[in-house]
Amino acid sequence: MSGSLNLIMKTTRKCNLRCSYCHDWRSRGRPMPFEVLANLTAKALQHPTQKVVNFIWHGGEPFLLGIDYFRKAISLQEHFLAPGKFVINAIQTNGTLLDADWCAFLKRNKFTVGVSIDGPEHLHNLNRSYANGRGSYQDIKQKLQLLRDHDVPFGILMVLNQNTRSLSAHEIFDFIVDDLGVNNFSFLPAVPDNLPGEATGETTATDFFPMSEYSDFMKGIFDHWMERDDDRIQIREIDGLMRSALGANPQVCTLAGNCIGDNFHVESNGDVYHCDKYVGLPDYHLGNILTDDFAAIIGHRKTTGLIADEQKRLMRLRKCPNFAVCNGGCPHDRFIAKRYDGQFDGSCCGQSDLINHIKARLTKTVEKSRTIAAE
Repeated sequence: MSGSLNLIMKTTRKCNLRCSYCHDWRSRGRPMPFEVLANLTAKALQHPTQKVVNFIWHGGEPFLLGIDYFRKAISLQEHFLAPGKFVINAIQTNGTLLDADWCAFLKRNKFTVGVSIDGPEHLHNLNRSYANGRGSYQDIKQKLQLLRDHDVPFGILMVLNQNTRSLSAHEIFDFIVDDLGVNNFSFLPAVPDNLPGEATGETTATDFFPMSEYSDFMKGIFDHWMERDDDRIQIREIDGLMRSALGANPQVCTLAGNCIGDNFHVESNGDVYHCDKYVGLPDYHLGNILTDDFAAIIGHRKTTGLIADEQKRLMRLRKCPNFAVCNGGCPHDRFIAKRYDGQFDGSCCGQSDLINHIKARLTKTVEKSRTIAAE
């Protein structure tokens, strides 16, 4: 265990957008009630071996709960926080509901803010429209300025899906940095819903962005980042790979390895899963926070079984020359690849090509610098 408890808070599945690759808004489940929130907060902060608790607020659209809901959440954290414990709050939002009050609240309580934007206006609006079909891009762009005006740090999250293919990695990079004026961003490949069955070599999932395509895209992002040579620009996935290659903590869950038992997803009814990506799969349902504490959940036979199964898979992956950098990658990426990618054989997490590209480019840069210094 890492000493950090990471909780993905599925506060609500309601949303005011109808994103092409998301189905949460179709759910009729109610928002996370106070009873669940209070039990979760108390049990997380009272867990004896976890020094840091990360509350990662997700939806749907979490801002639909209203600012008073989050004021209560902060009050609960302050009430149950024990000496020597630390709390971090992060929230992922579509940004449409931001206003001055929200900005003041986020800044005062030191929230890490992620705003979802899927590229330039035409591309974003293909993916992220309101229920009436109107695109959300112009509204969100105005809200980014509101965050700046209130001095609230934020980053951009872009989902890569079938529509992304209309633009190059360079074009997307320049849009984020030059048009939006954002220097902190990350990328998330779209994956199909969790479905049972084995790989068929084909997929009908329209929004599957396979690891091989993601790797090629990120190579383009890395190359352009190198060409821009601006250390103010932070790309979460690139930073994580480079930190890991240097032997440091990648600070990205998909590169951390051994994530089972540290990361949990909590549904609005209190159901606990290993990670939000496994919701709906019975084998990954580990308990309910209304009846179980985290000691019981972490020690549950399902949790220990998942850890043991993952260790067996990692033993095979250790043969990969880049294992020390990726630590086996994200278990769910491999889980999905097994079902949808007929070429996946389980011997590599799928990022070796990207890692080799980064290593070669950095080595070339170092050699060039040495040559210049010697002249």
